[in-house]
Amino acid sequence: MFIHSSGPKAVDSVEHLKIVATVTNTGDETLKVLNDPRGPLNKLPTDTFVITDTTGAQPSFTGIKLKYVPNTAVTLDAYSTLAPGESVVVEHDRRCHPKVIFLAHIIIHMHLVGNAYNFTASGPASYDIHTRKAFYIVNPDSTISTLLADVDSHAAKISGKLAVARRTLVKRATYNGCTPSQQSLLEDAASVAQGYAAGALSYASSPPPPTSRYTTWFGAYTPARYNTVASHFSNISANDFSSYTFDCSTCTETDTYAYVYPDE
Repeated sequence: MFIHSSGPKAVDSVEHLKIVATVTNTGDETLKVLNDPRGPLNKLPTDTFVITDTTGAQPSFTGIKLKYVPNTAVTLDAYSTLAPGESVVVEHDRRCHPKVIFLAHIIIHMHLVGNAYNFTASGPASYDIHTRKAFYIVNPDSTISTLLADVDSHAAKISGKLAVARRTLVKRATYNGCTPSQQSLLEDAASVAQGYAAGALSYASSPPPPTSRYTTWFGAYTPARYNTVASHFSNISANDFSSYTFDCSTCTETDTYAYVYPDE
């Protein structure tokens, strides 16, 4: 496989830095490539690129982090198929509303780099940009192997506005694009989640014995580790889950159900 990155040679704002990653199957066999959200086939603002200037400085990653389980993705058929003469073109907008067009031979994704990286600390400069190399390949027997692609880089001079402001999440009882049925399910789920959080906090309120419940999730008991666990469950339980903003429409990825912005 080969990945070619292209885009503007110079921008006066990271809002205009759009990188197209072209993924080509250079072999003679059909490949099933998992749509790993950490790689160039993703449609979310994840840590997809390696970006450095001539001094080695890198922008701060400010996008989303998530847990990805390749074996589960296989059962969901969450992969792209690259057969000779066939491919997919995906153009990204600012979040996750992909426009999908079926073409031939290549896969193209347009990434708005400013949604995932903040160049304020590293500063205006000429940056070398290329995607990460690793891909998960689904084998005929549904096992998974790793393939390292050949990549080339794109050079872009970035100046002016070096970061994109992200919409801050507001905790209030509201629903975005949710049907009445979905709202009812969410209300019930929030209540159940509140109970789970309270139960977990109660269990963690005093140092527990080395039970399988504790060691399965947190490993061997140590005072420092216990203090971390207890403080996290205290913070979780302190939230009012029924006051969150529930979003049923912004992200259309069928195999994505949760992610976070670590700086929030």
